[in-house]
Amino acid sequence: MKSEVLKLRNFSNPRNDKRDMIDRYYSVQFSLKQRVPIYQFKLKDISSMGLCIVVKENSKILKKINEGDILEMTFCAADCPKDTILHKTKIIHITPDNTGKYKNHCLVGFSIIENQ
Repeated sequence: MKSEVLKLRNFSNPRNDKRDMIDRYYSVQFSLKQRVPIYQFKLKDISSMGLCIVVKENSKILKKINEGDILEMTFCAADCPKDTILHKTKIIHITPDNTGKYKNHCLVGFSIIENQ
């Protein structure tokens, strides 16, 4: 999988794109300007706008990221966490969930904009 190149833009249905990513990858990890800390989150299939992660509302990471930010995220395979692929991603939304299953958390939605 390390050398795998996904051609996400060629799929005809964006929902299928997301489903493929959720089935193929279990989690993402990334760091910001410094190399540490490395943030790791499980991928979720709950945002109608694409892939997302769930972040506690008081997490320091929420003060460091904004909608529109471009991050390089490492996607870890569901069946073998050592198999990874790097994608340039854009944060699409940061949405608080004050009443649902993820109360006191934010849904951070993102979209893959480039394969590495």
